[in-house]
Amino acid sequence: QAQARSSKKGVKRTASKDPDAPKRPTNAYMLFSESCRSQLPTMTVIEASREAGRRWREMSEEERKPWYEKLQAARAEYEQQLKDHRPAKRAVQVS
Repeated sequence: QAQARSSKKGVKRTASKDPDAPKRPTNAYMLFSESCRSQLPTMTVIEASREAGRRWREMSEEERKPWYEKLQAARAEYEQQLKDHRPAKRAVQVS
């Protein structure tokens, strides 16, 4: 089912989302932030987020590397799940 969305130029159709589709992986900073927040249980969510942001900004690229590697692994897993979820496209035969 497509949903209609109005705009100044007219009505555009947008495809509806598949509720069973796999979720996209989060980014490297969010993976780090989730880990950081679990290490700071006494802080409020806002304070923990600020602290995670401060730590992320102070990290060198070398220190961030493990988080980017986790991101690559999550992306590979997502791509595989997406491949398994989507039906294979049939090749169109031209006669």
